[in-house]
Amino acid sequence: MSNVTNRQEITLFKADATSASNDEKRPQRHEPTSATVSKYLYVAAFAYFGVSTRVLLTWLSREINNPLLDRLGDSFFLPNAFGSFLLGFVNSALFSRLANFDSTNTLKTGLASGFCGSCTTFASWQLIAAQRMLGGDWSTAVVQSAITFCTSYMAAGAGRSIGQPTSQQSCKTEQKADSTRAPFHRALLLSSLIFFILPTIVVWTKIATEADVKSRYFWVAVAFSPLGALIRYQLSLRNASHPTFPVYTLAVNLCGCFGNICILVLGNYLTNSQVLDDNWLAAFNLWILNGISVGLMGSLSTVSTWINEIWHLANKGRMYHSYRYAVVSVLSAQIICLSIGATYLLTSGRSLSLTDID
Repeated sequence: MSNVTNRQEITLFKADATSASNDEKRPQRHEPTSATVSKYLYVAAFAYFGVSTRVLLTWLSREINNPLLDRLGDSFFLPNAFGSFLLGFVNSALFSRLANFDSTNTLKTGLASGFCGSCTTFASWQLIAAQRMLGGDWSTAVVQSAITFCTSYMAAGAGRSIGQPTSQQSCKTEQKADSTRAPFHRALLLSSLIFFILPTIVVWTKIATEADVKSRYFWVAVAFSPLGALIRYQLSLRNASHPTFPVYTLAVNLCGCFGNICILVLGNYLTNSQVLDDNWLAAFNLWILNGISVGLMGSLSTVSTWINEIWHLANKGRMYHSYRYAVVSVLSAQIICLSIGATYLLTSGRSLSLTDID
């Protein structure tokens, strides 16, 4: 009996020692301020490219002039599928083994929150679905929403699956030496600052000098994207305290829906009532209807992150929480859009037009 007890004590001691050794191998390091600032700069810079991709895919969908794409939603279907696919690929292969390597971790944050989050848009999807419901086309709205969700979910899964075979190739890179961390962080901060400043100069120069109306609409939408992406990223950091219900992603998505429907109603009112002259109305369409709605609200709301969170909940066996989060998000968005849109219809007697809303 004594020998058994001694063996148990030795086993426990070895287990404790192994655990302590593992803890020593995984030190909890405080992230330097320069690394944090670099992440924010990467998110802002990649937001430019994310919204650019979304608007260009929207234009491509309309140039194709396919009735199927029109019914699926030419302003969000392709961007949502592409952004969800890319986020799934990034999370599964390129950087999952490099979480402790700061440059890769910063790049991953920029791609995930900046590019993919801004390329996809929850607000435009829900706005168009609500507009079709208000117009009496409930069947198309429901089918459209179901197909959009399923396509984005499958695209994210496809991205993870394609990236899976290469995920084993990056194991050794994680152990890079930290002997020159301070110079490395300074270089990372400088490169991220340049990466943000250069496209910012290009965007605002184009806005100031571009004469073509369609091109100005494009650049104004792109110019407002970093603000929405940065707000979303900052709030997403708080989701760790809500592991079964990412409340802050829900909050930004609902804020995007609320902002979009309010801007749409205001735009319809100003157009129909002729309160503003043509110059002021053109300025409203350029800066508010396009810049705020397409650029800021479009990048504030996100489908790729939302799909990724639903996938993680389901993958951990929390199917109830996964379904609850998905259903509450869509129903809450529709309640907001339908209630405000219906109020406008009842008070004005006019239908909502989606002109210039991408």
